Amino acid sequence: MTEKYMRDVERNNLAEIQALNQRGGRTLSFVDLMEAGTLNPEIVGFMLCSIAQGGSVLMGAGVSGAGKSTVLANVLCLLPPGERIVLARSASVVESALRRPPTQPECYLAHEIGEGRWRGYIWGITVRNFFRLMDSNRRIASCLHADTLEQTEQMLRAEPLLVDPQLLARLGLVGFVSFADGASGKRRLTHLYARAPGIGLALAFRWRASDETHDRASELEIFGIDRSRFYNATAFAHSLLDENVRTIEDLRAHVVEFYQREGW
Repeated sequence: MTEKYMRDVERNNLAEIQALNQRGGRTLSFVDLMEAGTLNPEIVGFMLCSIAQGGSVLMGAGVSGAGKSTVLANVLCLLPPGERIVLARSASVVESALRRPPTQPECYLAHEIGEGRWRGYIWGITVRNFFRLMDSNRRIASCLHADTLEQTEQMLRAEPLLVDPQLLARLGLVGFVSFADGASGKRRLTHLYARAPGIGLALAFRWRASDETHDRASELEIFGIDRSRFYNATAFAHSLLDENVRTIEDLRAHVVEFYQREGW
């Protein structure tokens, strides 16, 4: 990849990530989310490891405004340098991709899996084809209205979507965000599932309302994540807090530097 290509990819990706912000103002960064208790450094480190391994991403929330698009925007900042985000703005974009092999790494983004006619929304057979992009060595990323893994699977496997269950099991990260106390404004990543080779999706982290903390629900080994990599990635998440990285642009710059420094 040439330096010009890399710069072009970074400009494109930042524009697509910022476009996920539908409410105006500054897009909240991982630092904002960690300080608010939405997630913690271990979760950010785990997400970075999964994304570095090529994992696709799905974020769900049952109600609007819970923060699923914000979390997704931050996860997209963890993409390896040089991987271009392509907006699934129409059925033809997805169908065209299925007819050709990728020449460079690509992440296909749908703002939401839903029936709306807004920019980046997909529905029907387009959703089925969107998931098939994983068979063509591409990554996918999207949001949907669901509070649990069960609701997600029911929605995606039913008419008119009919997504292949084997493709659902290949998603790298599936997370769910909700308001912890009704309309109080506390947003929490309540469950994070990840791909466990030979098993499917397994619960990686969960939020405990009893003491308002996140805990790891499964051992790293079942996800194929190296412990030393996880510790390095978690230390990186702590460094974001220490350096007060507040903007998406600065977050992305720190991520690129991390990849280059660690040789991932």
